[in-house]
Amino acid sequence: MASRKKKIWLAAAVVVVLAVIVAVNVSRDSRSKVVVQTQKVGRKDLVSVVSASGEIKPHRYVNISSNVSGRIVDLRVKEGENVRKGQVLARIDSTRYEAGERQASSALEAARSDLKRMEADLEVSKLAFARAEQMREQKLISEQAYDEQAATVRMKAAALEYVLGI
Repeated sequence: MASRKKKIWLAAAVVVVLAVIVAVNVSRDSRSKVVVQTQKVGRKDLVSVVSASGEIKPHRYVNISSNVSGRIVDLRVKEGENVRKGQVLARIDSTRYEAGERQASSALEAARSDLKRMEADLEVSKLAFARAEQMREQKLISEQAYDEQAATVRMKAAALEYVLGI
């Protein structure tokens, strides 16, 4: 009897081991399977959607710049719009440049006035020197006063030459 029980237990153990092996194989096969959908054959439109990234490049690149800096007060074209050679694209606020022009104009006029004043001053000094020469011949002024008049004419002439040379 004991040997019959042993045989039954041994047979039951073999059946359990075989069942475990089969269960492991079945679960491993079910994990590696691909799920497939099926449908009846028929005519239909095929729709495919593709999404991708890319870069749009123009035929020709053009760098646009200005000779002056400032605030844009009038933008005459929109981004992507076609333009022609020589077309005005934008206007820059010219207030600062107009003020600079007026200031430079005023400075030029002041310099011209200074030049005229220096020329007139030189003429007055030349006349005073001519009188000093006449008075020297008549012995009415000292040599020192005559020399001072001559030096004054030379200094004013040199100052005028310097200004004209700049």
